[in-house]
Amino acid sequence: MEELRDGDPARLGSYRLRARLGEGGMGEVFLGVSPSGVRVAVKTVRPEFVTDHGFRDRFRREIDLARRVDSAWTAPIAEADPDAEHPWLATEYLTGLSLSEAIDTYGPLPEGALRILGAQLTEALMAIHRAGLIHRDLKPSNVILGRDRVRVIDFGISRAVDEGGAGLTGTGRVVGSPSFMSPEQASGRRLGSESDVFSLGSVLVFAGTGAGPFHGEPVPQLQMMMRVLNGEPNVVGVPAGVRDLVLACLHKDPADRPGLAEILARCLGDSEPPTGSSWLPTDLAAELERRHVGEPGVPRASPADASTRALPVDAPADAPADPADAEPPAPAAAAVSPSPGLPATRNGPPPQPSLPPTVGATQPPTGKRALGRRAFLIGGSAVAVVAAGGGLGWFLMGDAADPGNKVWDYPVGAAGRSSLGAQGGLVFQVSNGAGGGYGLITAVDAESGKKVWSKATTGRSVSEPMVTPHHVLVVSWSVEGSGRRETSAPAKCTVHAFDPANGEQRWSLDFDARWVRLPTALDKDVLYLGVAAPNEYGSTVGRIVAIDVNTHAELWKADMLPDITHADVPVPGVGAVYCMATSDSGSLYGMMLRAFETGGRSKWDQPLKDYLWGVNPLPHGDRVLALVTKGQVSGRYTWDRYAFDPATGAVMWGPVSLEGGSAHDIRVFGADTLIVAYSASSDRDKSAVVAIDATTGGRIWKYEMPGRHVTEVTWHQDVPDTMFVACYPSGEQAGVQPSGTTSAAPSPDSTESPMPRIDTATVYALDLAHGTLVWERGLGSPASVSRPVLKSGKVYVTVNAAAAPKRARVVALDAENGRTAWDGELPVPLLSEPLLANGKVYVAQWQDPDARAQTASLTAFEA
Repeated sequence: MEELRDGDPARLGSYRLRARLGEGGMGEVFLGVSPSGVRVAVKTVRPEFVTDHGFRDRFRREIDLARRVDSAWTAPIAEADPDAEHPWLATEYLTGLSLSEAIDTYGPLPEGALRILGAQLTEALMAIHRAGLIHRDLKPSNVILGRDRVRVIDFGISRAVDEGGAGLTGTGRVVGSPSFMSPEQASGRRLGSESDVFSLGSVLVFAGTGAGPFHGEPVPQLQMMMRVLNGEPNVVGVPAGVRDLVLACLHKDPADRPGLAEILARCLGDSEPPTGSSWLPTDLAAELERRHVGEPGVPRASPADASTRALPVDAPADAPADPADAEPPAPAAAAVSPSPGLPATRNGPPPQPSLPPTVGATQPPTGKRALGRRAFLIGGSAVAVVAAGGGLGWFLMGDAADPGNKVWDYPVGAAGRSSLGAQGGLVFQVSNGAGGGYGLITAVDAESGKKVWSKATTGRSVSEPMVTPHHVLVVSWSVEGSGRRETSAPAKCTVHAFDPANGEQRWSLDFDARWVRLPTALDKDVLYLGVAAPNEYGSTVGRIVAIDVNTHAELWKADMLPDITHADVPVPGVGAVYCMATSDSGSLYGMMLRAFETGGRSKWDQPLKDYLWGVNPLPHGDRVLALVTKGQVSGRYTWDRYAFDPATGAVMWGPVSLEGGSAHDIRVFGADTLIVAYSASSDRDKSAVVAIDATTGGRIWKYEMPGRHVTEVTWHQDVPDTMFVACYPSGEQAGVQPSGTTSAAPSPDSTESPMPRIDTATVYALDLAHGTLVWERGLGSPASVSRPVLKSGKVYVTVNAAAAPKRARVVALDAENGRTAWDGELPVPLLSEPLLANGKVYVAQWQDPDARAQTASLTAFEA
């Protein structure tokens, strides 16, 4: 604590500023006094950030996040004004000792005190987790011992700083303090609440022994992280009664760690917890009492403690790490009222940019044990270690990426797999039925998140919606018995048309069919339906049916052929509608591309006898493009591409072949460039994106990606020269499920390459003209990822968890450079593709199919 300097504000809001508590790269902290005399810590951002509207917005969001943790176990925000000329916030001024200083000064805690400490920290984490946050940096210097209870500080305000620091977001970045981070933090993976449990175990080891579980001789910070990843924790000296609990918290696998409720029960047992500070050793409790009743004076400025130094940005990664480095003193932003009779001091490094609440830090009494302390800083942040060439790329900052601004959640209720649509000011969530119930369509107000209407369908499963200004169109069906459509039994499919404004069902049509496909778009007011035959062995064939979408009157229908019985997705073109007609396995006719005039008369048929299936045809200018396959041969698909004359059906070019796995629909980029994305045909192969010349069918370029699965590609006029795609590994490649018939290593006499180990999904930006890499961004977990969606300079994807803990994420990336704009985590395993509308990003959430209670919900983030 020091006197105010020239140029410091005399007042922020209603608080008179009395002293300077600390400063960091992004902000400053002052001791403030309210009009009624209540002391607070007032924090403000540096003047150079005041005009940065993005920083101000993030500061505002972080204030909102911190307010969500309204708990007796944290230091609450008293007041804040992010819109003031100098944005500021005021938090409770805590009198007390950080756990690191308490243990340094008074020695380790006995078992009884350790149990109460564990119980109180567990309750604090419960409050933080209930607010939807993860602490991510629980360590002794962030635990404040007070007269009546512990407080946990520094749990999230510094997220705004993460976006303010140029270039410090990206893949593989590790957040936390090395000695107390979890293995998943040390490896740069996504974090769940289990990470805080590991840190809790580490803090309890420190409190019970005076050293963290991975301390020993001084080592570089990078080596400390390797200890966390691969070493066994040292719990020698931890009281025997809590040792098993601590070891359980320190499991390497997050799924093996106990939950907070179990930890709380094991800490307390059947005993009645003591009140106040009576559970602490006598001399420590007395010191906390003195601090509580003492009145601090405004001190003279004094130099920083000589034991504190800053590690420059270019400091080597092997800079030595003292065993005490993991418990740095509370930053200067966390200064305490000094004990009565002791001179006030300003001790420790500049504050972390998170601007934590005010806590105590005094000189230890003579004769007491004190560990050496050094704080490694980069511009006021915690530790930064970059492992060049090692593939780690670690940046240890004050917190994780901006979690995004979640605007609202709407609980849809009992429902399953979902998809989304939007029209006007409404968002529509279409969900499968759960627990034997029927499908559900829910309309939610896009701004408020309140339900406008909800309607059930006649079937339990529901297609993705086709949304027009006047209709919400879906197909529903039910499959009885085994849960799959038997090829010999018909299934009833119903096409529903709902009024978007009020949910009134305008009409419905029933079909005895194995499926009914909605078209890619309406042809003015005409809805073309692709109707399959009802079963494999009957005499009834499928057909294309043209419906007036307003009256549901049948305009015309055209039957498929006796041996090619199923109509797939109808694709409207200029003056025609195209459809792939398919047959059941064993048919001599294979498949056929069929063209009909808009009045229903057959225009031409192009037999594709040797092929089994294909993607949707694509009318493009003076040709109709097709991509078809004969199926798998030796584990690989051979895909043949064709171009047909739209007037006659004559072959213009083709077949031109490519080999790979399952392929997505053909996309057109620019005038004459076609893009096909296909997944790898095995775990040892690569997925790829291929650019094709529409005039000749020849390949322009090919870009390969590691990972078994690839999404569809995306292009947007905001970034006209770049396309976006995502790729992710199979469960076997990620190591989250055992290999089936595919072994990780081939047999000694095999010519196959070994199966690669891939631990992250990745988004790629590719130059559209040349197929070169613009940027790639790993998403930090081997999860499935949605097709990228682009708008207003950002690329959005949803990431579905591949392994426990099963949580999903919504990620926004800068389209120009791939840096993370925000990364929102949701406590569910499955999300829909993101929907962009009304300046927001909407995602549907639902539980695993085998979850005990199937529920779904709709969430909106600010775009």
